[in-house]
Amino acid sequence: NSFPLGGPTQFTSVHSINMECNTIDKVPFSIFSLAKYLSKLNMRENSLTSLPLDIGSWTALVELNLATNQLIVIPEDIKNLQNLEVLIMSNNQLKVRIRYCFVLKTMFF
Repeated sequence: NSFPLGGPTQFTSVHSINMECNTIDKVPFSIFSLAKYLSKLNMRENSLTSLPLDIGSWTALVELNLATNQLIVIPEDIKNLQNLEVLIMSNNQLKVRIRYCFVLKTMFF
């Protein structure tokens, strides 16, 4: 399954998106480019194997839940998420250490 299309025009004022348990395997590049106020994104229990390279532009994110997917690596641009306080990455297939310096209130691997 892929990410539902047709939503981006609605994203301009969205603060929270819950896509938990939808067997989504891909988040399209720039899908959240209009989501200037998106502070919480829950993609827990999907089939994600990677994240879009523009993840670093989701600058309003405070909480990102990517637990229980099939992620192997985290894009380096995630270090640009200056407002990120909670990152949940447990139950993934991460094979490399994260080389970025995070100052997060909560992080689960």
